[in-house]
Amino acid sequence: MSDERPGPAPQPRAPALSPTTRSILQATTVVTAIALLVKGLGFLEKVLLGYFFGTGMEADAYLVAYSLPFSAYIVLREVVKPAFLPTFLRTRQASERDGLRLLAVSGTVLLLLLAVATAAGMALAGPLVGLAAPGFGPEQRSLTIRLARIVMPALLLLGLSTLTTAALHARKQFVLPALGEASFRLGPIAFLLLVGGVPAAAAGMALGALGKLAIEALGLRRHVAGLRPSLDLAFEPVRTVGRLAAPLLAALFLSLFVGPLVENAFASRQGVGGVAALAYSRKIAETLTTILPYTLGLVLLPFSAEMAARKDAAGLSATLSGALRALILLFLPVAIGLMVLREPFVRLLLERGAFTAASTALTAGPLLFYGLALLPFVLEVVVIQFFFARQDTLTPVLADATTFALNVALIAVLSPGMGLAGIALAAALAKGVKVLSLLLLFQRRVPAFRLQALAPFAVKMAVAGLAAAAVLLGFAALAQEQATAGGLLLLVAYLVAAAALGGGTFFLIAWALGVGETRDIIRRAGALLPGRPPRS
Repeated sequence: MSDERPGPAPQPRAPALSPTTRSILQATTVVTAIALLVKGLGFLEKVLLGYFFGTGMEADAYLVAYSLPFSAYIVLREVVKPAFLPTFLRTRQASERDGLRLLAVSGTVLLLLLAVATAAGMALAGPLVGLAAPGFGPEQRSLTIRLARIVMPALLLLGLSTLTTAALHARKQFVLPALGEASFRLGPIAFLLLVGGVPAAAAGMALGALGKLAIEALGLRRHVAGLRPSLDLAFEPVRTVGRLAAPLLAALFLSLFVGPLVENAFASRQGVGGVAALAYSRKIAETLTTILPYTLGLVLLPFSAEMAARKDAAGLSATLSGALRALILLFLPVAIGLMVLREPFVRLLLERGAFTAASTALTAGPLLFYGLALLPFVLEVVVIQFFFARQDTLTPVLADATTFALNVALIAVLSPGMGLAGIALAAALAKGVKVLSLLLLFQRRVPAFRLQALAPFAVKMAVAGLAAAAVLLGFAALAQEQATAGGLLLLVAYLVAAAALGGGTFFLIAWALGVGETRDIIRRAGALLPGRPPRS
């Protein structure tokens, strides 16, 4: 009889990642790292505005003026990406020459439209400001008009960059567009620090937009050698882009351009500082929601478009389900923490210089409900990419139009009694309805995706979330007053302790309930501990 005893059973290997999943994760990691810098710069701009101008007249004027070209840019970006990118990919697959032809015609048309829009924006700055901020007094209105004319050239530059960004993404080049965005964010910051005053910040925005376009154009130069302007509107891929873009432009104009203007219009009726406080609050929430979700959606689009082109319904379904589970697991505890800890968080980030305790209280009010909106905002960014990948722009268009109407109706009902908080609550409710509707509609389009399969996971997340909220509320009741009355170090320590306590509770409950992602994280982390034998 042999004396040999069987050794320990081999540890199960983590499931191997597919090449596509690995490429998505690698690209998302790199772009997320740069996006952290970009969002950090965007938030630094708001910190500097808060420091120099608080929630006063100049801050309100700058933010309204800034929103005019920037909101239009966001609309164009969200039109060009789903309309141009999938069409460009399919056209390039058939013929590289036809792909360049599509790029030339699209660029020429976009340049002409943007030139007209920029000139009109400068000429009509007065009426635009009157619509965007009807509650402004004469002095504040005059300053806003002046600033609007300074920033308006950014519309031309940022608008053209939407096409260069999409062309680079189609080639799975994500770093240069992210660096271009960083250049854009640096402009106002540099001019605020070096020159000072809101007119300088407005000029910095326009120059930052020029830097963004220049960086992306340099990245494309070797791919577009010999490209010439063209207005060949009869070219079939151009007509396809037009068919996809037209409904998107109409819907997004409402939700992304008119929507912020409506919010600012109601906020301007809440007294001086209303627009600025809402903008600061929204910026905090956006900074938390758009870093990872936006970069993930950005990376997912070209990959999912390729899956859709080869009719891989199972791949689309699995990729979407995995993305939803990951985002909920990561961002639900963030949303809970933001809602409970909003006031000390705002105090830490913004309360200095002209940004007083009163400014903190004004900003923290709507942040409660922007925290509630955080998860729907996060999920929407990713879900919508899967419609675009299938060249389905009509469904998101209808969802956007419906959401816009619902949001405006809710603002009109809620803001008179709730003020700025009512505007934020309206956004949360409308966005939640939109995301649920999109998921149900995607299930109808792609039966391989089953929303019901996510129900057990959602219940476990709800239980873990409620436990984390209870722990955080108890901790806040015991320690928040003392922490906020102390110095900066005490406030930082309080927030770090609260984050560790709330996040730890959420994660442990999720693990105890058998959420697979948490067990996978623990297994992979354990493999890195000293003394653990490496896996073969």
